[in-house]
Amino acid sequence: MLCLDWLGAALCAFAERPPAERLPAASPVLYSQVTFGVMLDRAFDQMRQHVSTDRTTALYALAILTDIASVACRPDMAAGCARQVTRLAMSANEQLTETLAREDVEEARARAIAKIAAPQAVDLGESSARNG
Repeated sequence: MLCLDWLGAALCAFAERPPAERLPAASPVLYSQVTFGVMLDRAFDQMRQHVSTDRTTALYALAILTDIASVACRPDMAAGCARQVTRLAMSANEQLTETLAREDVEEARARAIAKIAAPQAVDLGESSARNG
């Protein structure tokens, strides 16, 4: 679960940042821009099969995704987290053998989706003070 903590912290930091400005077309710098959505999907798509086989880990990952969405600075970031919550819960429903474990994950999914969908009060001044 420590890796979920690290991943969650990194994605929270990414989610709080505004999108990077594109370099001018004439710039000599070559780069490939990785968006929040791409990073989120790459991370959680690759670990979903493993995470969804354990009730405790699945519940923890759902909480991490909810935390990431709560600090997201744009609606599309929160929507990406909601998408990953749904995918993880569906996978856990297929992988977990115990009925109670599947029910726990479904309840956590419903709470996560409700929290992500709830309007968020964003205080940019407080966030900037913590980061700066």
